[in-house]
Amino acid sequence: QCPSRKMFIVERNYSIHYCSEKCLDETHCGDIIVPEEHLQQCYICKNHQKCDPIGIQGPGVNTEFILYVSVLQTNRCEPIDTLATASFCQLERQQDRPIAGNINVCPKRLRGDRNGIDFDRLVSTIKHEILHTWVFSSGLFAFFRDSNGKPFTERDPATGWPKIYDEKLQIYTPNENVLKQIVRKNWKTRGGLVDKIILMLVTPRVQAVVREHFRCSTLEGAELENQGNVGTALTHWEKRLFEHEIMTGTYTQESVISNLTLALLEDSGWYDVSYEYGKPLLWGRNLGCDFVKTSCKQWIDSKLEK
Repeated sequence: QCPSRKMFIVERNYSIHYCSEKCLDETHCGDIIVPEEHLQQCYICKNHQKCDPIGIQGPGVNTEFILYVSVLQTNRCEPIDTLATASFCQLERQQDRPIAGNINVCPKRLRGDRNGIDFDRLVSTIKHEILHTWVFSSGLFAFFRDSNGKPFTERDPATGWPKIYDEKLQIYTPNENVLKQIVRKNWKTRGGLVDKIILMLVTPRVQAVVREHFRCSTLEGAELENQGNVGTALTHWEKRLFEHEIMTGTYTQESVISNLTLALLEDSGWYDVSYEYGKPLLWGRNLGCDFVKTSCKQWIDSKLEK
């Protein structure tokens, strides 16, 4: 792992990833220190050419995906309602699919007797966090590929990575074919009408699923959560619209893995899915464009006026 968490690639040799300054003594995957036997040899290169290997080459792990699970009280556990956190930490070289991730369960939320633990919530949360490591992370959107395996987001030919890196968010910026900003005019609030800026995932199957679900043929895509901290905003479905879907930002009883999340898995270009296993999403179903494209206040007011 590099000190800046940013790797480079030797020109004309994509097999060598290197650090420009030095290699760290420890490589982390989320909150876990990765065992040395799981790691490739680290390289330090000068002028993008002369490369010196550091340390030893581990045998690696022969698996499709490795999940490191920890139970540590970290800074990300500080919010009182946080039960667990997750992150992906390694991408497959050819198609960019995540191949390693970490889930950390916050131990303070597990204290007490067995009867005091909500196991349904715990199981639902673990499923939720696994989906973050596989696909639902703002840091992965720029790596999505279409059904032919071609990246949605333009790549830098010199590195093979997406072209634009957002230093503030510390993620690569996805193409508008994946993530699109939409402005809703005359959004009704208690304080009056405003222009509301929202971000939507607009990949083909996601778009088709939400149009069918809401019965709104002009819906651009699935809206992302715009509230909460860095671990909630832009990494979950909008709670207002997808209430009990498992990938909304707060837990709801009877949460379901619906066809919407299955569509996102398929639209990433990394997974085949079976939609017959998707659970029904009842919230908002068949309520039309007025429900999905306007504020709660505007929609409720329109019903009260009738």
